[in-house]
Amino acid sequence: MQEKIILVEDDQFLLKMYKSKLEMEGYVVITCTNGAECLQILSREKPQLIITDLIMPVMNGFQLLQTLRQNPEFSRIPVIVLSSRGLPQEIEKAISLGAKDYMVKTSITMKEMAQKIKKVIEQSTAASPLYHYKIAIKETLLDAPKLATDFNMDRLFRCQKCGGPIILDLVRDITREKAWFVGHFVCQNCGSSSS
Repeated sequence: MQEKIILVEDDQFLLKMYKSKLEMEGYVVITCTNGAECLQILSREKPQLIITDLIMPVMNGFQLLQTLRQNPEFSRIPVIVLSSRGLPQEIEKAISLGAKDYMVKTSITMKEMAQKIKKVIEQSTAASPLYHYKIAIKETLLDAPKLATDFNMDRLFRCQKCGGPIILDLVRDITREKAWFVGHFVCQNCGSSSS
């Protein structure tokens, strides 16, 4: 089976060029021009990798990384940043948001890119299994009232939309060596969530 990549790039010339070169490397490439489009594609496609630019309209690469990391369904998909800028603070921010690698367009050859892509996909495939926990919270026990206050919940662990019970959804962050989790609150009834 061919590995599938989502390529997120707002420059049409670069989008076509990278798509063509990646297809010559044997990948199935799905393209889009911003992070919001990428999220729409993820509702129907399950890629082995996302390659994204940073500076884009509608939803930039940093916002995309943040959104992917907070969503248990997408948080395990590895992401490589492919940017025209290589500012140290941007590299650090991208990596801290979960990017597996960072490539600068002007200083990487297609051969080097292909090697990095292969390495990231292989590491992701060999990664530990997903640890995913759904935890019910007792509204009055221990620090539960403080937690509700800190997260501005008007009604203790009740959904603002439907009034259903809120649970804590935790997913292991596999980008860290030690056990670390990303969590968000989810309504058991309607599925609405907040970080």
